[in-house]
Amino acid sequence: MVPGACFYILSAGSKGKGSNWAIGVSTEDAYAPATTGIYNIALEEWKGLAAKNKQQMWYFDAEQNTINSMARDDGVLFEGFNQNLIVYKYAHMDNQKFRYLETFKEWENVSTGNVFDLDAGWAENATVVTHEKNEMSFSQKWDIEYCEEDHRVSADGA
Repeated sequence: MVPGACFYILSAGSKGKGSNWAIGVSTEDAYAPATTGIYNIALEEWKGLAAKNKQQMWYFDAEQNTINSMARDDGVLFEGFNQNLIVYKYAHMDNQKFRYLETFKEWENVSTGNVFDLDAGWAENATVVTHEKNEMSFSQKWDIEYCEEDHRVSADGA
């Protein structure tokens, strides 16, 4: 994980070997027409790096352990008490702190130990939630695809 570098969070797919599904943040407030600063998260089709879909772009702040949205200025991923993931303004809360466990391809909440998961499989607008770890569940596996070539690891590890 390269702190501060733009990346996409892609589902590792039903067999753990990749997919064209990315986590994206809604363009509209969850309670529109009200303005609450809460934005829903869902699985969306990823059309590759060339599409430059800002709603699917994130960066990791290693100091605060937050996953920041490139589409929402002060928005970070937030694990709700109902285990839904949303984007909300950074408020120094434990349920906004995550770490990426690269070996297991899991995004884990530092406080709860829950990991990102899909509530109902791989489909457009599928809800992204958190659940207890299940090492056998491919719906809890996530790949990182950097937005820029210079942050990607080559086949020889360089």
